[in-house]
Amino acid sequence: MAVLFTDIVGSSKFFKSHGNLAGREMLRQHQVMTSPLIIEHGGSVVKFLGDSVMAYFLSPKDAIRAAVKIQQAFQRYNYKKEQEKQIHIRLCIHYGDGIIEEKDIFGNVVNIAAKLLALTDGDQIYISQEVYDQVKDLFPDHFELANISDKKNILKGLTIFRVIWDETTSFDPITKTIL
Repeated sequence: MAVLFTDIVGSSKFFKSHGNLAGREMLRQHQVMTSPLIIEHGGSVVKFLGDSVMAYFLSPKDAIRAAVKIQQAFQRYNYKKEQEKQIHIRLCIHYGDGIIEEKDIFGNVVNIAAKLLALTDGDQIYISQEVYDQVKDLFPDHFELANISDKKNILKGLTIFRVIWDETTSFDPITKTIL
């Protein structure tokens, strides 16, 4: 399974400077923007953890597609907002064996994904070597080794790639919504 985490950059500071109601609205906006894109690409939202979303996909390629769409959505959202009202997220994906149990997921794949998230910069998508091995043919030249030499608590043996995305990167959804 491919585990995807998002995290809002600077949410604690936002809560402190704008108050609880504005902070809660920011969290709601994050959830409203991420959930449909995860589902659209075949993923399942597992839970909302404060200012983070945890989801999983059976296909790493679908997880990458959703991740790019999510970052593009926030880029469009932020374009219309004043700097202090923008929402910037970090996003990561790790792939491996895990356990799906009722409405939750468990396993080392989740633990490594959570640790990878802490290394990820704002407005970026970081993926593990395990994800890269599965998706490198999806859109070649859109991956580069992430420079994490300045980060603390790096897992030994973890190779991380940054997904290079922009507003022109495009994928078709795997599910269609009928109204």
